[in-house]
Amino acid sequence: MAAQPKKPNNSDEVDLYNTAYSHYAEEVYREVRLETYGEDFGQTSWVTTQESLEIPILVELQPDSHVLELGCGSGGYALQLVEKVGCRLVGLDINAAGVRNANQLAASRKVSERLRFQQYDISTKLSFEDNSFDAAFSNDVLCHVPGGSRCFEKCIAF
Repeated sequence: MAAQPKKPNNSDEVDLYNTAYSHYAEEVYREVRLETYGEDFGQTSWVTTQESLEIPILVELQPDSHVLELGCGSGGYALQLVEKVGCRLVGLDINAAGVRNANQLAASRKVSERLRFQQYDISTKLSFEDNSFDAAFSNDVLCHVPGGSRCFEKCIAF
């Protein structure tokens, strides 16, 4: 099911997400996240901490909810959500370093049975069974995806 990440068209392009996700655990990155957001979810986005905290309320998450996150990045936000709410979550991201980091975080915090991450190009049709999820959300990623406003249309029925 995992799609291959798209390669940059121009060799001069800088992939800041590979850099951020590959060095996620370094103290300097943690300090930047804390200074910028006041809390460390592993963020690399424009979304404020308050907006992030509103997501589980807006999508009405409960401990028995099964959730899909489109653009999970390094997995820090999903990890916090699963630990706080108790829900199950699948996170998708095109960035291999982010997904690798996310799965390592889930394993180290012993929540892999409720939280898993997959490398996937969310601009393509998602291949989950109907009614697989109770909710889906994206935390500041759709602006980076060609046709991003149509991503949720490509999700099959929850």
